[in-house]
Amino acid sequence: MTMTPNTSVQRTRLRASLTSRRWRHHTLGMNHRYKHLEGTALWKAVEAALGELEENRDVKLTTSREHVVGYFCQRLVAQKLVVDSSVLKE
Repeated sequence: MTMTPNTSVQRTRLRASLTSRRWRHHTLGMNHRYKHLEGTALWKAVEAALGELEENRDVKLTTSREHVVGYFCQRLVAQKLVVDSSVLKE
């Protein structure tokens, strides 16, 4: 008789592991993969919009702010939805 692992328990353990890694990453001040976009007009605009959503309690971040802002910036750039000057450091 083989036992199948409880997927709910596995998901909980995985979530706890990922949260722990994110927390360590955030608290240790490590660089993130979107560092090259920080300080750009695009970064500032996305960060401001995200701040408004948080302030209005429309969203609650469960991962580091830098990763969320960076991800949105990267997607907008990849889809060519922003002008090139918006990704230049100010």
